[in-house]
Amino acid sequence: MGGLKANFGRYALAGAILCALLAAWANWQFLKSGEQKEPVVVAVKEIQPFAPIPENAVELRMVRKGTAPADSARSLEAVKGQYSRALLLPDDTLRTAHLVSANGSNLAARLSQSKAYGKRAMALQVNAATGVAGTLREGDPVDILVAIQGATTKAGQASTLSKIIARRVPVLLVQTNKDSGIGSSSQTTVVLEVTPDKAEEIAFAQAQGQIWLLTAPYEAAGNEGPDTQGVNLETFLAKYRGTATATPEPAAAAAAPKR
Repeated sequence: MGGLKANFGRYALAGAILCALLAAWANWQFLKSGEQKEPVVVAVKEIQPFAPIPENAVELRMVRKGTAPADSARSLEAVKGQYSRALLLPDDTLRTAHLVSANGSNLAARLSQSKAYGKRAMALQVNAATGVAGTLREGDPVDILVAIQGATTKAGQASTLSKIIARRVPVLLVQTNKDSGIGSSSQTTVVLEVTPDKAEEIAFAQAQGQIWLLTAPYEAAGNEGPDTQGVNLETFLAKYRGTATATPEPAAAAAAPKR
């Protein structure tokens, strides 16, 4: 009889626990059913800054109402064809502050994002020789070297000036168009962030001569060294005239044999 009572007690305890669990589950389901949801657009892949947002990099998710930022994107159509202003990581919620309309350009968005209101994006076309052998990448700082063909001197020599006119100019975009034709070389378009007056100087130098881009080191602002003086024909000859090793005279011709 005692064993029967013990078993009955255990069954009663197990039943009570089961009922408590069922009640808790039912209560949770009730609260869940009454919870309001709202849609938000979330990144599922890494999205690079200042680039179009790929359709397969985002998805629509339902989240508890009031938990997402007020300017969150609420539909996939809202982000279609938009550009990202910043780096977005998986599970980041896309917000209006992250987006720029496809009707504008990502370069304008980048200038706005960096608050470079006094700067402009300017494109230059370079080749392997003038564009550091195609090694430039977005974000690199470059110096701008120009060589301008001037007037011809009385001696008939062209007066040319070479000078670095800007230092550590940010590269905003690099685009290479490869030509597969025989004997042809690829042309690269480099977009630089410059002031309007510097853009005028670069345009003038490009019309009068040639431009080279020089890769500058990162994190060297304020440590570029003294300004260069530039080089023209007079300063070049003054520095290097007479430094070359004298060319030896050709050996005297052998005497003709006597008859």
